Amino acid sequence: MIVNASDYLDHHNQALWDELSSDYAITISTTTKDYCEIDIRDKVVEIRVVTGPACKDSFVYELLHLHLDQMKIKVGPLLQLLSSETPRLSPIFPETL
Repeated sequence: MIVNASDYLDHHNQALWDELSSDYAITISTTTKDYCEIDIRDKVVEIRVVTGPACKDSFVYELLHLHLDQMKIKVGPLLQLLSSETPRLSPIFPETL
């Protein structure tokens, strides 16, 4: 089911939403899972939110993932580099991350 973005927007996240939605075609839909998720394919994005009352914190978390994509930051490679340089992190973040 498609969700209206206004249910998740307020003065804390409106500017981020405006910036991202000017670069990406974003749809918001519900999921039966018990967590939110995001699917980014080029400039087409689907944010899936948990059915029920709007959780703005989870929504913003997904927007931040998209913001990283917008800035061309890939978290996986950064964690791999950090893990390879920090022996205590190597068991936590495998090379195939």
